[in-house]
Amino acid sequence: MKPQHSSPDSATEIHSQLQLAFDHFNGALFQSALPRCVITIQSNHVSPACLVPNGFLTRHGDSVDMIVMSPWFFQAGNDEFVLAALVHEMCHLWQRKFGAPGRGRYHNAE
Repeated sequence: MKPQHSSPDSATEIHSQLQLAFDHFNGALFQSALPRCVITIQSNHVSPACLVPNGFLTRHGDSVDMIVMSPWFFQAGNDEFVLAALVHEMCHLWQRKFGAPGRGRYHNAE
């Protein structure tokens, strides 16, 4: 039996590329001020992407913010669309840590 090679669109590679994009934009747009967060792909969210504050609990009991992206998002949009959504959620993360977030999940003027 031949070993199977993962395609360039494998979940592992997508996660890796999203983390690289997060790190790049964190440095380029946010002066590396954003804390690390978990980036995940889940199909149970109705929006293309969202920030889930304290959405991931580590095995040490620490909570970590999470950016959730919908898998259909990768099929429906081009790379710029996906990256723009990632940066949009990073703006929510910045606002949560350093700004004045809107009430609930709503956007505000900031």
